[in-house]
Amino acid sequence: MAIDYSVIGSRIKQARLAKNMTQEDLADKIDISVAFLSRVERRKFSY
Repeated sequence: MAIDYSVIGSRIKQARLAKNMTQEDLADKIDISVAFLSRVERRKFSY
């Protein structure tokens, strides 16, 4: 079964917004850059 990365990015964004977190808040909490989180949420990253 293939991983649907677009669904993962969408779910991360939905969960972040449900917790009233900014991308910066979440990126700091999980120790990644805001730019990378943004690309994940927009499904614009390489894997």
